[in-house]
Amino acid sequence: MPSNTKKGQRNAAIERTGRALYGQCWIGEMKEKELEVARRFRGANGQIVALPDGAKAAVKVAMACFRARESDAQYGQVFRWLAEQGIDCTPGTFDVDAFDVWFRTKFPTAPMGATEVRLNTVRAELKKGQHPGRGGNVGWKKFCDTVRKKSGQRCDDRTIKRDVASLRANAK
Repeated sequence: MPSNTKKGQRNAAIERTGRALYGQCWIGEMKEKELEVARRFRGANGQIVALPDGAKAAVKVAMACFRARESDAQYGQVFRWLAEQGIDCTPGTFDVDAFDVWFRTKFPTAPMGATEVRLNTVRAELKKGQHPGRGGNVGWKKFCDTVRKKSGQRCDDRTIKRDVASLRANAK
């Protein structure tokens, strides 16, 4: 499995945990443009070095710096808390299936994200014996259409194929 898929699953798990812990206060992953603004105006200690003269620009810089600092703090807390819970988030060793089981027991009322809903649908179809692709018993088009219908999502075939590859690689 490509490393970016595992990295994506790990990042999604961290985001889910952050949303569960912080609720609406969770900042999450910031856009690159906003991070660049924060980088330009933050000193080594994370404090704002100087604000621009214009009010609009000053607000933009102050908000970007605040969000960047708090996002760092939130991610750090989530990593520490997960480690205390026995969840290893080290790149290359993260087990998404074990995390999903742990997360559902720890946060049973947390809403499922779109990725989790889709992956659960793909998992269920594979478990039912639907094996798409070469050597399988169902074509990709039919499999993908079934996943979209059952998950209620409008994703492309590549996304579902990536999910299947990810689940198959994790099963090995």
